[in-house]
Amino acid sequence: MTTKKFVVTDEQKLTFYARMYELEGRFRKGILDPEFVNGKLQEIIESTVNLTFEWEEFYKDMFNIEIDLSQVEIPRVCRGFLRLIIVIPGMTPQILFNKCKDLFQCKRDIWPMTDDNLDTAIISERTADNNPYAIWVRDRINADEKLKLLSADDLKSRGILGITLEERLLYELKFFAETGKHLGTDRLPHTVTLCSGSTNKNGNPITVQSDRDILKVKHDVSENAYKSLRCREVIT
Repeated sequence: MTTKKFVVTDEQKLTFYARMYELEGRFRKGILDPEFVNGKLQEIIESTVNLTFEWEEFYKDMFNIEIDLSQVEIPRVCRGFLRLIIVIPGMTPQILFNKCKDLFQCKRDIWPMTDDNLDTAIISERTADNNPYAIWVRDRINADEKLKLLSADDLKSRGILGITLEERLLYELKFFAETGKHLGTDRLPHTVTLCSGSTNKNGNPITVQSDRDILKVKHDVSENAYKSLRCREVIT
């Protein structure tokens, strides 16, 4: 049996030991029984491993790519951010858009367009050009309600990191594979994800919306803000 080795960051170590000492302290005080403590410690150890394995299986099933993600550094978990997204090299805007087209209808309106390739039309703050990377987002169908009525300019001034087009399309594909449904569609009007981490060549942010069975990728204006337009905040 081969044992995988995982990269553990200093922050993850601190989080692990803090939880471990908290459990140990409660156990010593007689608040928790041994079986519960052992089970919780094992959950802490295995949680990140299980999540990376899910993404290995996703890439194998969706793109026929076999990849070992055990060395990916997972950002520290923040309260409320429970959906992990791992981006690997090769997951460009055009590749992801094409995969969405294979599964459901898609439309796009990214201006200005120098050609028909989204890879040359989109500029993202984060890419996996050389190595895979991971982010956390809130695990919910609709984009973050607490960020409604905030434009891309507002988010930037407040230091809020927003999801990129690549990350949003990966989330769409993963969610569709899990549920057969689309993001942003559990109420009317359907919410529009403001991908403030990606822009076109004019610096305008990109938006993604699922309207019935049609996925729409468009550009917006950096100062625009309205109720249905909401960013998905990310933890890196």
